[in-house]
Amino acid sequence: MNRSLMVVISALVASGLSAVETKRVIVETYSDWRKGEADGALIGEDGFVAAGGRFSVMSNLVLSGVEAIWSVADDGAGGALLGTGPKGWILRADGTGKVSGVAKLPGANVYAVAAGPDGAVYASCSPDAKVYRCEGGKEPEVYYEPGEKHVWALLWAGKELYVATGNRGRLFKVIEKGKGSVAYDGEESNLRCLALDRDGRVLVGSEGRGLLLRLEGDGKAFALFDSGRGEVRQIAVDEAGHIAFVAGGKADSGSKKASSVAAPVVIALKAAEPSSGGEPKKEEGAKDAAAPAPKVETSPSATPSGGGDLWLLVEPGFARRLWSGSEFPQSLARHGGEWIVGTGGDGRVFRVSDDGRERIVAKLESKDVTALLVTGNTLWAGGSNEAAWLKFGSAGKSGWYRSEVIDGGTLSDWGSARVEGEGVAVRTRSGNTRDPDGTWGEWQPMSGGKVTSRAARYLQFELRFEPAGRARRAEVFYTPRNLPPEVGKIVILAPGEGYEPAPRATMPPPSRSVSQIASAKKDPLSDVGDEARFTRIERRSYRTLVWTASDPNDDKLEYRVGWRPRGKGGFMDFDKPLDRPILSFDTSGWADGGYEFRVTASDRHSNPGAALSGERISELVLIDNRPPQIVGLQMEGTNAAFRVEDAASVLTSVTVSADGLEFDPVLPIDGVLDSLVEEFRVPAPGGRLFIRARDEAANEAGASVAK
Repeated sequence: MNRSLMVVISALVASGLSAVETKRVIVETYSDWRKGEADGALIGEDGFVAAGGRFSVMSNLVLSGVEAIWSVADDGAGGALLGTGPKGWILRADGTGKVSGVAKLPGANVYAVAAGPDGAVYASCSPDAKVYRCEGGKEPEVYYEPGEKHVWALLWAGKELYVATGNRGRLFKVIEKGKGSVAYDGEESNLRCLALDRDGRVLVGSEGRGLLLRLEGDGKAFALFDSGRGEVRQIAVDEAGHIAFVAGGKADSGSKKASSVAAPVVIALKAAEPSSGGEPKKEEGAKDAAAPAPKVETSPSATPSGGGDLWLLVEPGFARRLWSGSEFPQSLARHGGEWIVGTGGDGRVFRVSDDGRERIVAKLESKDVTALLVTGNTLWAGGSNEAAWLKFGSAGKSGWYRSEVIDGGTLSDWGSARVEGEGVAVRTRSGNTRDPDGTWGEWQPMSGGKVTSRAARYLQFELRFEPAGRARRAEVFYTPRNLPPEVGKIVILAPGEGYEPAPRATMPPPSRSVSQIASAKKDPLSDVGDEARFTRIERRSYRTLVWTASDPNDDKLEYRVGWRPRGKGGFMDFDKPLDRPILSFDTSGWADGGYEFRVTASDRHSNPGAALSGERISELVLIDNRPPQIVGLQMEGTNAAFRVEDAASVLTSVTVSADGLEFDPVLPIDGVLDSLVEEFRVPAPGGRLFIRARDEAANEAGASVAK
C-alpha cells in the first residue's frame, strides 16, 4: 500500500486570543522526531522517520544474574564470546543468539575477552587483572600476569597476544604462557582498546587525553590523532581499511596516572548466584531467555558527562568528525556500509554514513549499549543496565514510532491530524497523566482524518509503517477548553497607603510592582515579573487592595471590584473595570464602618461570548476617616482627667507631654487600651498637659490643658 495522509483542519480562530484558538503541534525536524520513541523504525537527521530494522532480545541475561556485558569477541565459529559482570562469567552466544556458559573467572568483571588461534578463550577479570586461558570446560588457568590493576583489552596479532592495561597505561606483548614484555609504556594512565589496521599494525586507544596511537615497535608508539576527549573507547576498521574510533568524556591534564577509569555505571540488581557448572543458573520461575523486542523509553536516563564523537581518520593528525552528541559513545562497529555507534545512559544506537549523515536505529531498554559485534552479515548488541544480548533484523510490518506526549495545558478537544508520508497508518491515545499509564485510553484509529481519542489534557500519536513506509512531517490540532480564572489572596494595605501607575518614561526608583506590593517587599528595584509599576502615595483617606489571580489558559484577565457594608445586601461594583490586580481609592465621603470587597476576574477579552470568571471576597476592611475625640478635659489637682472616644475604630495609642515636644504613652484607668471609649487620669505636675490620641485607622487628634 502506498498512500499519503493529508488531512487538513479548518480552525475557528479568534486572532490574537488564546483560549478559543485552535493550536497546532508540528513534528518535522530531527530534534522533534528524536523526542519520541521508535521500534523497527529509523529516525533520520534530515527530518524523517522510516521503516527500519529492530533489535530483538535473544537472551535476557538479568535472569541469569548478569548485570553487564563489558566485552565481546567473534568466536570464529559464527558466534560471539561475551565478557560479563559482576560475577566473572564468560558466555558464548551461538548464531541464533542462544547463550551458554564458557567459564567463571575469580574476579568480578570481565573487561576483555578474545578467541585465541588455538581455539581457546582468553580473558581477563578485574580487579584480578590476570589473563586466563579457558578451554574445553576445564578450570581457567592463568596464562599471563601483567602486574597491573586492570586489563582493558586483548588482541591477537598472529601468534602474539597484546594486553592493554591500566592504571599505569602499559601495553604488553605475550608470546607464550607466562612469557611477555612491555611493548609500549607511554604517558597515559589507561590503554582502553585495541585493533589491527589493514597492514596488521596494532592500534591503541588511550584514556587521559583520548589519543589514537599506532604501535611502532621498540617500545614506541606514534600518535595518529588527539581527540581532545577523555578517552578513545573503541576502534573499528572497515572493509577498505579506513580507521574510525569513538571518543568521549573530558580530557584530563595528560600526565601519567593522572586519572583512573571508572567503568560505566551499572544499576545493582539482586541476581541469582551462578551455578558451578558451565552455564549461569536462572532464577527460580524465570521465563525463557527469548524475550520481546526491546521497548523505547519515554524518559531517557542521565548520560555519562561530556558526550562524545565518532571520528574517521583521514591521515595522521587529521580526522573528520562524523557524529557528535551529548550521549557517551561506548561501542562501535561497521555494518551495512555504515558505522554503528552504541551509547551509554540512554541506550541509543546510531547509524552514521561515511559522509556524516546520522540516523537513530533504536533506543534499547538497556541503558548502556556497551558492546557491538558483527558476525557475517549479522549485527549484535550487548546491553547493560539491563543486561541483554540482542540481534538486529527486519521489523517487517510491525515497525512503529510514538511521539513525545503532547500537553494541551488543560482539558483539550483533539481535532485533525496531518501526516506527510507514504505507507503510514496513524492512531492516537489520550489521558490526564503526564506519562502514559493504565489510566489512559486505548489506542484509537483515525476516523475521516479526525482524532477519535477522548478529550483529555495529554495526547500521543503513533505511526505504523509498512515495509517501505516513511513520514516527513506530522501535525496535530487541538483546542484547549476554557477554564475559569482564579482569584488568590487579597491583601489589604495599611490606611493612607495608596498607589498610582508610575510614568513609564521616568521609571522612578521608588516604583514597585504589584507582586512586590502584595508581598510587602521593601526593595523597590527588585522586579518579580509584573511589567506595570506603581508609585506610592501617602494620603490619609486612601485604601488599597492588591490581589493575585491566575488563569489555566493564560488568558488576559479583567477585574471588577464590588463593595458592601458588612453583612448588608449585595455587592455594588465600581464602574471602571481594571486591567491590573490593584485598586487604590479615596474613602473621603464614605460612611465609617466595616466593609467587604469582592474581586471578580473575567477572561472575556480572550473568550468573547463565552467568558468565565472567578471571585474572592476580602476580609473585613475598616473605613474610618474621623479622628478620635478628647472630651471632658480638666485639671484635678496635679492630675489631668479626660476621656477619649472614637466612633468607628479601636484606640491604638494615647500619648502625653508636659512641654509639647517629647510624648510618652499612657494607659487608661482600667489598664488596657482596647475599646472605642477610654477614661484617663494622668499626672500633670507642671500644671499643663499636651495629649495625642490615635485610632487603628491612623486618625489622630490632639488637645491641651493648663491651670
